[in-house]
Amino acid sequence: MVSNLPGVGTNYQDHTFILAPVSRVKGGEDETGDYIIRQDPSTMSRLNEEYKSGEGALAWNFIDAGAKLNPSSDDLATMGEDFNKVWEEVFVPFPDKSVMFMGVLSA
Repeated sequence: MVSNLPGVGTNYQDHTFILAPVSRVKGGEDETGDYIIRQDPSTMSRLNEEYKSGEGALAWNFIDAGAKLNPSSDDLATMGEDFNKVWEEVFVPFPDKSVMFMGVLSA
């Protein structure tokens, strides 16, 4: 079924997010971002104090490992004109930007 939904996708950007929880984290409360998400006042006060010296849970992004994925030259040859136009405009001028990023997030 196809529906006419004006505006759908208008502000879409390349920030696709897939959450795939795989296990339970063992350890202290600051090993995941859960306490930051919950914004518990006493915990946030302590974390803000730790952060002043560059320490604690607020000093990192909870991503222990990650990988970037970009197409190879051979891949680009098969992607088609539309993709290659976007590739040249959006990705080539910014070599640190990737088509896909995969990260292991502790949350």
